[in-house]
Amino acid sequence: MKIEITGDVYGVGDIHGDTSVLRLLIEFEDITDCTLILLGDIGIWRYRDYKHFLKFDQLCKERNIMCYAFRGNHDNPAFFYKPEEQSPIAKRFWDKFTNFKVIPDLTRIIINGANGIVIGGACSIDRSVRRSFISEYRRYGNLYKLNDWWEDETLPNTNGIDEKFDFILSHTGPRPPKCPPLTKDNCVFFKHDYFLNDYINSENKRLEEIREQFKPKRWWFGHYHINQAFDFIDTRCTAVDINYLTPIRM
Repeated sequence: MKIEITGDVYGVGDIHGDTSVLRLLIEFEDITDCTLILLGDIGIWRYRDYKHFLKFDQLCKERNIMCYAFRGNHDNPAFFYKPEEQSPIAKRFWDKFTNFKVIPDLTRIIINGANGIVIGGACSIDRSVRRSFISEYRRYGNLYKLNDWWEDETLPNTNGIDEKFDFILSHTGPRPPKCPPLTKDNCVFFKHDYFLNDYINSENKRLEEIREQFKPKRWWFGHYHINQAFDFIDTRCTAVDINYLTPIRM
């Protein structure tokens, strides 16, 4: 799957199902005629969550804003499959919107001529206090339930993609310098999850592998609830905070 976008494009940090601040920001800053890309943790868990996005979709339509969204670790992966793989319920969810569209994992995205890839998902450090659930889009009834943690929340398999990209858009990314490494001394979840350290280390290794595989010049992501631009080896990274907008341009 490939998406081509021209004009002004902004990455949006986690909104966790609450579009009210984002709608106010769009109106206050008089944002029009552009594209927004929600960088995961949209807050889509079950079918009826569509109600949270109806006013947002209408505002985008009125202001000629196209909004795309891909999954974070706090989104049900069943809603983020490719269109031809979606369940009837997931398709019914997205069909309710005109200017709010889904981006499946590993979608190629071209922004003003620059070539990029979308990589959803991340590890949840709080998984030990959330209910476990394996997302299966074929089990349509499960899409109605409020499920807190999905075993397939993590980064997708990028093996077999033999390309280089100018940029990456993802939910998680290299840990910003402002965020200290997670340890049992500063993260209470280590007390409840004996395998959390391995879980985190595995993701960090995968992020390093992804950077080496694609060698992007730029990388934008949310997840850390912080605003910071920094260098990760020779890639310029931008972490985007909750409800913040940042320009996506090379």
